Amino acid sequence: MKPSQKSIKRLGITQSKATMYEYNVDEKYHIDIQDHPSELFPLTIGILGDSAATISDENNTSDDESLLKHLQFSARFFDAYITRTMDKES
Repeated sequence: MKPSQKSIKRLGITQSKATMYEYNVDEKYHIDIQDHPSELFPLTIGILGDSAATISDENNTSDDESLLKHLQFSARFFDAYITRTMDKES
């Protein structure tokens, strides 16, 4: 699976929102989110599954740079989502 431009933009918005919570920015100054960040869960889980299958394949001929880029997308999403959720609950 590969993130689309829309997914990459949604990730950026999620990271921005997480940063606002991290720095305790008053809610009235937060950006509005049109689509809930949790909509990226299926994509990120799919990326992790595809990456695991590629890594475990002995005949792997894929581009390691592309694999790393997609794994970083998933990692950034989970980091931002957890930061946003934890700070929102406290």
